[in-house]
Amino acid sequence: IFFRWLFENTHDPKPKGKERERLRRIGNMSRGRFKTWFANARRRYFHVVTDAEGKQTYVVNERFKIACHRSNVKFE
Repeated sequence: IFFRWLFENTHDPKPKGKERERLRRIGNMSRGRFKTWFANARRRYFHVVTDAEGKQTYVVNERFKIACHRSNVKFE
């Protein structure tokens, strides 16, 4: 579930508000564990690119693609 969400939200891989609570409940995780899982996922599977104007964007790495494949998340 979380890899699917990350795949669909690579533009901003930080769940917020009601979406964060919805995902946390689906995953049956405590707030702390949920927060740690997503922080680790961003650190492992994304790198931040800063453009000349200072705007940051997230770019997935090969490790993310492998993890998605293992979780049966299909790239389309």
